[in-house]
Amino acid sequence: MDVAKASNTSVRVDFDEDLDGTSVHASDFDVAGSAPLAVAWHSGRKQSVFLTVPALASNARPQIDLVAEVRDAAGNPATTGTISVSTDGIAPTLNVTVTGTAASRPVTTGLVTITIVADEDVGQPMVQVNKVLDASATTSALATPTMVAGAQIDPRTYEATYTGVSAGLYNVYATAKDTTAANQRTIGVNTGPIDVTSNSDDALFEVDTDLTTPILGLANPNDPSGYLIVNFQHEGSEYGLDANGAASTDPSAVTTSYDTHATTTILAAALDAVDILGSLTTSDEILYRHLPSGLTTGAHTVEVTARDSAGNQKQFSETFTVTNLTPVVDAGPDLAVNEGSALIFSQTSYTDANEPDTHTAVVDWGDGATSTATVNKSGAAGTLSASHVYVDDEGSPFTVTVTVTDNVNVSGTDSFLVTVNNLNPTVNAGGDQQVATGTPVTLAPATFGDVGVQDTHSAVIVWGDGTHDAGTINQNNQTIAASHTYAANGQFPVTVIAIDDDGGYAVDTFTATVGSGNSIPTVAIGTVTMLIIIAVALGVMLAVRLRRKTAAMGMRPV
Repeated sequence: MDVAKASNTSVRVDFDEDLDGTSVHASDFDVAGSAPLAVAWHSGRKQSVFLTVPALASNARPQIDLVAEVRDAAGNPATTGTISVSTDGIAPTLNVTVTGTAASRPVTTGLVTITIVADEDVGQPMVQVNKVLDASATTSALATPTMVAGAQIDPRTYEATYTGVSAGLYNVYATAKDTTAANQRTIGVNTGPIDVTSNSDDALFEVDTDLTTPILGLANPNDPSGYLIVNFQHEGSEYGLDANGAASTDPSAVTTSYDTHATTTILAAALDAVDILGSLTTSDEILYRHLPSGLTTGAHTVEVTARDSAGNQKQFSETFTVTNLTPVVDAGPDLAVNEGSALIFSQTSYTDANEPDTHTAVVDWGDGATSTATVNKSGAAGTLSASHVYVDDEGSPFTVTVTVTDNVNVSGTDSFLVTVNNLNPTVNAGGDQQVATGTPVTLAPATFGDVGVQDTHSAVIVWGDGTHDAGTINQNNQTIAASHTYAANGQFPVTVIAIDDDGGYAVDTFTATVGSGNSIPTVAIGTVTMLIIIAVALGVMLAVRLRRKTAAMGMRPV
């Protein structure tokens, strides 16, 4: 029985003749005082038994005892036997670590410490470092290796230092032999291509020599009320492969990044020399935001001191300019009002991204009048209120233009329409009258009124005897004069119609009694006749109005 070299969890026992595999059991053996965990016999190697054992020290020389019967192929039994491993047949276990500044794949600004720890005495380890070259996203070739000497710091620990001068991904390969039998263990690989994925068994580290310049300024240059950003957008792509698979340290060209450390820490931040560090927010430690308030028009300076995962620390400063923006005005919906009544509106609003700006507002009412609106400011927005009386509907609808001007004389405008409704005039025909036969009936005079103070008027008097006349208008005194002599006695309904130049009219009546006595007949005017008279009167007024309008426009009606 002989014992062959093995790993620290497996022992091969060789016999001098073929065995009957059915007679071999784990309980037939004792390894260093313990029963094996399992046993295996293979028909392709009939003289050997493979024992699975608890992990042994790398320099162990265990004693193997046969404690029960096994048989050879002819059935001859063997029940006892003892043998010890004469030499160390197990390679040392090596633990290689690269000391950087990150917990995942190590990263450093240049200097790394490579530590090799063995579980038994080993000689001087051989350590080499290769920079990873161009290839694919998951595998890569290696540059010419650099040999690094390891210094022994205790019987089973060695340290080697290496300084990478250029940014990129680096590979570590280490070998060591135990001092008892020169069993050699290797960690990593020394030929490419190698696996560079995150689950690789290869010993990799990164050299990051710079902190990329961030974007500093307003996220939207046209919105000074929005976020100020500090964006280290290239920090996770400082080295890797470009679109052609070639190694690159240009972040704008890297399409496959070997840079696994994108985060940063901001140590200090100020806007116009005012500390804003406490108000910076971030969800990924790449993009930081600050919401300023009261950014005035002009230049502003943001200063940031930051450090990346490798330890690169730099200060950055950027000046950006807030331009004055036009106020945005929303005049609101169209409105309607009666002539002579006050139009009061508070529907108009505005916004101005230059929040510190102050504002004034002017309303052009569209009828030749303008007035100053009241501004109610709240932060970057505000509302306006104003009132106006349209004395007449002539020219309706009117376009009302609202102009908001900031304190640096930049204006924004918007408009809405106002429809002015004509109101009918009022008329008072006067009291009933009685006259002798042959005596004319004269209006007292009749009076009229109209809130449309610019309206002009006409009048028609229907005397109730089948005749009608135009009344004489005194526009200033708002009176209607007319007289009529009746050809016969009777009681006549006199109708006075006042008509404005927009077609609105009013009607009032009184009774004219001509003659005396009980035999005076009463005369009534038919409704149809009255409507015809009113229609004729309106037609006359509208024709007058049309002539006035066309004359004002330099035209003649045909």
